[in-house]
Amino acid sequence: MNGDYLENLGKTARSILRNEIKHLPLIPSVAIKLLELANDDNAGLEDLSRIIETEPTLAVKILRNVNSAVYGLSNKITSINRAVYLLGFSAVRQLALDLLFYDNLISNNAIKNNTTQQFDRLFFWQHCLFVALLGKKIAGALQHPNPDLVYTAGLVHDIGKVVLESYGRMSYSDFISTLNNSDNAIIENERRFFGITHTEIGHIFCLEWQLPESITAVVACHHQQPDENSPFAAFKTEIAIVSFANYVAWMQGISSVAHEGNPILQHGVLKTVDFNQLDIDALLQQVDQDMQNMREFYGIKFPCISKLRATLVETAIHLSQAGLPKVDAITNKKALPSLTLPHHSLDPDEFVPRTLEAIQAEFSFDRCML
Repeated sequence: MNGDYLENLGKTARSILRNEIKHLPLIPSVAIKLLELANDDNAGLEDLSRIIETEPTLAVKILRNVNSAVYGLSNKITSINRAVYLLGFSAVRQLALDLLFYDNLISNNAIKNNTTQQFDRLFFWQHCLFVALLGKKIAGALQHPNPDLVYTAGLVHDIGKVVLESYGRMSYSDFISTLNNSDNAIIENERRFFGITHTEIGHIFCLEWQLPESITAVVACHHQQPDENSPFAAFKTEIAIVSFANYVAWMQGISSVAHEGNPILQHGVLKTVDFNQLDIDALLQQVDQDMQNMREFYGIKFPCISKLRATLVETAIHLSQAGLPKVDAITNKKALPSLTLPHHSLDPDEFVPRTLEAIQAEFSFDRCML
């Protein structure tokens, strides 16, 4: 990854963005909770930290400030809790209030302009949280030395999408409205639409905001594993874990945008880390509980597990048909088990495993995972 590549990438990024990135919008539910906390005289660092570690925009703002030259730290900070502690309550509170002020301006402008947003921020937030939580669980199970780093990287891995939505001459909402029923990977559609991907925009954003290299590596490479000559090769384990968590999130129906393109798990991910040693079922149950705790803390409703299972079944059926030859529906009398088995029972605990088993058998997959 030479200087010419980054220079050209930076030029491309600047050509599709309206102006310099100074602020990014907050998730509405977080903004409300943050405002309550800012007016609470009894609030402390732990209260602020709990909110910041769940919100990508707040997280990158805090990391940018703590890793700036002002603090002169010899090592980059990747832990959100550590960053909050080093900055102190007053500084963190002021940063949060600045973001709230900006967020209010953005919301008012959107109302004035009657802006229609295809980019669902709650949907996006749910995805980021799931990837962060699962990534940290996986890192812990694999005895990674710094699970907090993996959590932070997972939380902000798709920050490029927020940048495009907030600052793009053509927004991410504009892009989503063109997807229709495209079966291409979303990153391929991004390049065709913007001329650049959310990972590349995220890469430039991380460089300009001077975020730690380990986090920049995950943002830049979670859809394409770095080769051995890449400066990000040193972080291939962190990249692989977040890539896998991102893939599992998609397979659970928790993608960052509503899109039915085929999920892709790069071959290099499974070569880097042996995920066969993980108890995926146990990890997912832990993450489900963590997500439930988030719902209760913020007083919001993410899609329930049964809804996600239904989404998975619908998507699996869609994908199972994508590779089939087109046959006259009248002459083709043989019904596929993957389509008929679900209707033998209305119990999700029965029809979901049966559907996955049928898809696995029909298409000779090594495994189908829920």
